[in-house]
Amino acid sequence: MKSLIYSTVFTLATATTVIPTIAQAQSVNYDASAPRIVSTDIDRNDQNHSITLYTGARPLSYVTITAPKGVSIDEGTKVTTQAGRQVEAYLFRSLQQDDQFVLAFAQPVPARTNLKITLQEVAPVVPGADPFFNYELAGKHLGLQRLIPYGLARFQANTAR
Repeated sequence: MKSLIYSTVFTLATATTVIPTIAQAQSVNYDASAPRIVSTDIDRNDQNHSITLYTGARPLSYVTITAPKGVSIDEGTKVTTQAGRQVEAYLFRSLQQDDQFVLAFAQPVPARTNLKITLQEVAPVVPGADPFFNYELAGKHLGLQRLIPYGLARFQANTAR
């Protein structure tokens, strides 16, 4: 019985030292030019949600934003570049999904640009709803047939007022 316990302990000790070593030796391929969400920000009154996107290696023609359930985005958006230049954009509600919006740009946004999208006057339809806001974002790039998913932008409302 003792030999079974000793062999089990020895096997577990060996596994806990060898497996992390193998995992550390694996490299992760990261493409720095891939489109992505860079950062998110929420103002003190929880009304303006800002999302900074990196457009990637191709020009961007529009972005889809899937809003959380029970959140209305009615007052529009403000889009600026990292340099602070205003980008002309139009916000439309999707015809397929009630909670999805399309932010179409008047001119394609150049490749390798950081865009700050500010959703203005965002308000939960039901007061006291979930204090977390999760937006799914995807972009349509020139030369590509499908939407490229950017990921999930998550905001936490200020609960102490």
